[in-house]
Amino acid sequence: MPRRPIRISLAIVLLAVSSLTVLDVLSKAPQEAERVTAITAPVTPLPPEAQSRDVTRFSFLVYGDTRGRRDGVAIQYEHSLIVESMLAQIKRLQGTPYPVRFVLQSGDSVANGRDPKQWNVSFVPVINRLTTEGGVAYFLVPGNHEATTTEAGLRNYLDAVSALIPPDGSPRRMTGPQPTPLAMGTRSCWLWTPTSRETRASING
Repeated sequence: MPRRPIRISLAIVLLAVSSLTVLDVLSKAPQEAERVTAITAPVTPLPPEAQSRDVTRFSFLVYGDTRGRRDGVAIQYEHSLIVESMLAQIKRLQGTPYPVRFVLQSGDSVANGRDPKQWNVSFVPVINRLTTEGGVAYFLVPGNHEATTTEAGLRNYLDAVSALIPPDGSPRRMTGPQPTPLAMGTRSCWLWTPTSRETRASING
């Protein structure tokens, strides 16, 4: 009879040790890497060239270098103020002969493009306002801070713009470090993505 409590106590100790071992193994298991959330597709995407070829009047907004000290921690505050101004301009021009049809960003969206948190926390939610509230198409040309010459930077950039550019295999998307064509009315724009070290864009009349 006196040995019985000892056996029970020993069983409890062994169970506790086993639980701790399992928790330790689980805590050391490799965690799935965070992926960048895609920017929401625009409510009003650009129409096919055949539908817009006779359009001779429209507006578009261009800006860049939105990286900041809050990247990865909070929304890009200064960037959000710019977007507020853009949304007001989009609304103001909506009923005029020169409506805003798209926004073009020249790069350096976040401080370190290899860090998914900087995209997800600070950048993507701001751009979603342009594509949803503003309803316009949005195009991001990678700068040096997107770090698309690295595997992580390239993956994060392509994840971010995956709902904004033609999918792989589409006749509207070239392979490799080639330009992505963008056309509206009598103007065409070639955007170099995604492996160029420089930000380049050309507008041809």
